Amino acid sequence: LECASPLMCPGGGPSAICAPNLEARSCAHSTPGHILIDYEAVACTPFERSAFLFPVIPLILSVAIVVLLYKRAIRADEQRWKHWSKGLMNLAFILLNHYQLLNILRVAKTDAPSDLSNVLSFWTFVSDILSVFRPPCVGLGTFWQSLALKSLGPVIVAVVFLATYGLSYVATCAMRKGSAMNPVLLQQGYFTIIFSFFTGIAQAAFTVVVCANNPSRRETLQADRSVLCYEGDWFAML
Repeated sequence: LECASPLMCPGGGPSAICAPNLEARSCAHSTPGHILIDYEAVACTPFERSAFLFPVIPLILSVAIVVLLYKRAIRADEQRWKHWSKGLMNLAFILLNHYQLLNILRVAKTDAPSDLSNVLSFWTFVSDILSVFRPPCVGLGTFWQSLALKSLGPVIVAVVFLATYGLSYVATCAMRKGSAMNPVLLQQGYFTIIFSFFTGIAQAAFTVVVCANNPSRRETLQADRSVLCYEGDWFAML
C-alpha cells in the first residue's frame, strides 16, 4: 500500500518506515500530541491540546455569530442593501464558494501541479472551518471522527441556534422586558450559514467514495490511506 506522499514513508515500499511521529497503515495518522500538516507531523502546543481551543472557543464564536446575523437581519432594509458594504459581503461569498469548489479537487483522482496543490492546501479551511481549531490535538484526528464532525455540522449549528433562542427567552423572562429573538429571523440566519458552507458539506460526502489505487491492487481512501475501500470500516462510513 502506498503512502499519500514520499515524505510520510521515507523507507518506501509496502514495508515503509514511517516518518517521525506518524503511524497506522500507509503512515496516514500522526501520533497523539501531533497534527498532520502538509504530510508532516507537527507537535501540538499546550494551548492546542487544551479543550479551550476546541470545543469551547468554537461554541462561544458560534453564539456570537448567531447574534451578529440576527442583528443584521433586524436592521436589513432597502437602503442598507444599497450600501457598499453589502457589495463586499457578496464578493466575499463568491470567493468563499470559488475556493470551496477548488478544494473538491483535493478529494478527486487528479494529479494537480505542485503550485496548485500548495494553493489548495492553504484554502482548505474554507471547506473545513473546524480545522482552524486543531481537533486532532484533542484526540479527534481519525478520518472517521472528522467525517462525523462534518456530517453532524448542520445539526450542531441548528442546536446552537436553538440554544441561543432559548437563552434569549430565559433572559427576557428574567428581566421581564423586551422580547425573545424572532424565530423567523433565526431560521433565516441558519440557512444563510448552511448555504454558505454547503459545498464543504457536500465535499465531505464525496471523500468516502473516492479511492486510490495501490501496487497491491487494493484500494485505499484518497483522503485517508489507512482505510481500505470496500472492506470493514469503509462500509460503516457509508
